[in-house]
Amino acid sequence: MASTSDPPRRAFVWAWLPGRTEPVFVGAVEAPPADAPRRGQSALPHRFAYSPSYLERPEAVSLFTGELPLRPGWQVPLDGMVMAGCLRDASPDSWGQRVIIDRLLGLRGAARNLDLIPQNGARMLEIGAGLAWMSRACKAIDPTVLTIAQDVSAECADTCPWVDHYFVGTVDAIPDRGPYQMVSLTHVIEHLANPASMLRTISALVQPGGAVFITAPFRPSGWRRGDGITAWRDYSYLHVPAHITYFSRQWFELQAASHFSIAHWDASHENGQAFELVLRRK
Repeated sequence: MASTSDPPRRAFVWAWLPGRTEPVFVGAVEAPPADAPRRGQSALPHRFAYSPSYLERPEAVSLFTGELPLRPGWQVPLDGMVMAGCLRDASPDSWGQRVIIDRLLGLRGAARNLDLIPQNGARMLEIGAGLAWMSRACKAIDPTVLTIAQDVSAECADTCPWVDHYFVGTVDAIPDRGPYQMVSLTHVIEHLANPASMLRTISALVQPGGAVFITAPFRPSGWRRGDGITAWRDYSYLHVPAHITYFSRQWFELQAASHFSIAHWDASHENGQAFELVLRRK
């Protein structure tokens, strides 16, 4: 039994199941003991287990099948990570990022039809990268792509072998100023206090004709203007305190017009809960 002076080792995980408006207890994530032997300077992995009560639910779903399949017992993170990516959310909205990147990897033809993925040694920049899933997708499609990732946290900097250069700091301080053939912000822009300023900053980094790929939360499923706020109260993305802005196509048309044109807009993802946008540098 831990003493009152020991730091807590276990955190409990709650989640919203599909169609539910109240969270349910899913399981627990547990840190290793403070005196556990370490391998060099690397942090030790945190394990996770679904609760028996959650596993008994007929509507139970995996938090992310590729990392934490729905089964009893403790599970350790993949690829030498400290914690499963779907739990840590070190990069904003890890789940939403993976949905988009899995789509790109699964539908490479569609991605190429958008002329989105850099090829033949071109450079791409991933902003708010975390585990840098877009960089990983680009490398999987064309290993010659030079991948640059940026984040304000160093938490994932040493766990992304698909990133050629991982910069920790603000976008303004990135030493490599491009130009980039593609800049990606997957589930990042909704966290920014001044998203219009970020678009202006990015405009100086993208080459003419280059792409800016943006995904973010959009609206509750089925919501239409005039429906009121009831659906928003149950909107899972709204329950993330760090989400401070929700966007429309019109906002991007107004804010990006001087530097970009809208090449692609799709607000049908996750049953209308998230949008996908491609801007082209003029």
